[in-house]
Amino acid sequence: MRGTVVFIVFFLCVSCSTTNKIDIRIIREGKVIKNSIQIGDLLDSHYQVSNHFIDAISFAVLDSISFKDSNPDRIIVHSTPELLDFSKKIKTYSPEYYAVSTTYYMTKCMNYYESLFGKIIRFNSQIDYKTIKILFGDVPLITSPKNYIYEKRAPLSPSIIYHEIGHRAFWLIESDLGIKFKGLTYIHVGLLEYFTVSLNDSPVVGEAGLAENLVRHAEYQYQYPLPDSLFLGHTLMLIKNAYMSQIIDSTNNIVKYYNLIQNKYKQILFQKIDNHRAGLVITSTLWRIRKQIGAEKTDKLIASTILDLNKFMERRSQFYVADTGENVADYIDWYDLYYGLIEKDMELYKGAYNAIITSSFRQTGFPVHKVKL
Repeated sequence: MRGTVVFIVFFLCVSCSTTNKIDIRIIREGKVIKNSIQIGDLLDSHYQVSNHFIDAISFAVLDSISFKDSNPDRIIVHSTPELLDFSKKIKTYSPEYYAVSTTYYMTKCMNYYESLFGKIIRFNSQIDYKTIKILFGDVPLITSPKNYIYEKRAPLSPSIIYHEIGHRAFWLIESDLGIKFKGLTYIHVGLLEYFTVSLNDSPVVGEAGLAENLVRHAEYQYQYPLPDSLFLGHTLMLIKNAYMSQIIDSTNNIVKYYNLIQNKYKQILFQKIDNHRAGLVITSTLWRIRKQIGAEKTDKLIASTILDLNKFMERRSQFYVADTGENVADYIDWYDLYYGLIEKDMELYKGAYNAIITSSFRQTGFPVHKVKL
């Protein structure tokens, strides 16, 4: 009889811990709102974060950062680990709170991509990302698909999580499907960020993680050709202005990051595009299309176009009229995307949205007259 009582108590404890909803404070377009999430599917019977996509989540406090081979894109995180305890009630802004909410939005995003691309994208093939680290630290700016960094008591921005999962998705699109983005171009990031804003149902990316002047807005009007304000030199000025009080101390993490970029690219700061910001030229164009024809149709149209971008690129000589002396890219560029969207609209929707697509690209400044349809 005593064993039965113990079993019932244990069952009730597990039930309480793994099926209750918790309220997450998320930020969207400047407003902090509550979003209730179900955590039962995120924790296993041993009170550990684990599901189809994630084997384990760990937590740590960020101590410092360094860089492998002095490469600002290869950040090494030095941290002090802390144990997570999911057997008790999860408190708002606790390490457990950030761990479980990050897992929730990561899972939602991965399910979205795998469903949208018809299971062609397989996140579980990325073995290195089956374990994820959550950290409290002073540089959310350097959050990556492997390390999610939050300032203590900061509201959560799902857009940041969706953006990081987007990187993983587009790595798979390029490596496994062979789509010829040839790296982190503005087209690559612009398409990635479209899915960020569409899934988040908001044109704003990076709130609560990026400084206010670095937050990205797909609602704004961007222009092609790319202006100087989208080059890396301008981004560094924005970082310097945002972290003016820290920039005088060379031991600060953000200063280490800033100085390394400054030194690495000092000769080409206004020749090298900041593709994360320049990608908004594409994202904003696609966001305007979404506003007119809806999320479901636009998501399907863009995903279908991406899968055939190589095919459209191979036809480029048939539809793109280059200017005399123009250097035509050897990777996917705006004209391949534009032509592909028009073709896929014909295939999926009988050309119902051709005019909207053309108008949106023209509004951004793309010379659509050079594409023969």
